[in-house]
Amino acid sequence: MVGDALETRTARCGCGAVSVTVIGQPHEVYACGCLNCQRETGSVFTYTASYRGVVATVAGEVRLWRRTVDSGRWCENGFCPTCGTHVFSRSEFEADLIKIAVGCFADPDFQAPETLYYATRSHRWLGLPESTVQLDTQPD
Repeated sequence: MVGDALETRTARCGCGAVSVTVIGQPHEVYACGCLNCQRETGSVFTYTASYRGVVATVAGEVRLWRRTVDSGRWCENGFCPTCGTHVFSRSEFEADLIKIAVGCFADPDFQAPETLYYATRSHRWLGLPESTVQLDTQPD
């Protein structure tokens, strides 16, 4: 676990209609450069904070999109039907986690990712802190 202090954070979509409020510290903060994450975000990677064993409250109308990942299990993304922002996801592999797109917190001081998954699929120019562990797979 990243930290033990209770902290309340709220992530919001671009138009503000969907929000997710969490209490507690992230279990993990990571980036993923897999091709699915690149397509899902329209960017070169996802930047995600996963929360386990915390209170998470989702507010607003959310649309869900489920896809099958490399392991054959499902991953479900929650997004705003108005502005299309991907706000959170859950997965069959870790059903007790809620994974929130860090950009939705709009906090430039949010911690850097600890891990980059699918590093070999990420864009070659991508530079992360030296402390970021780079792996070629992701648990799913």
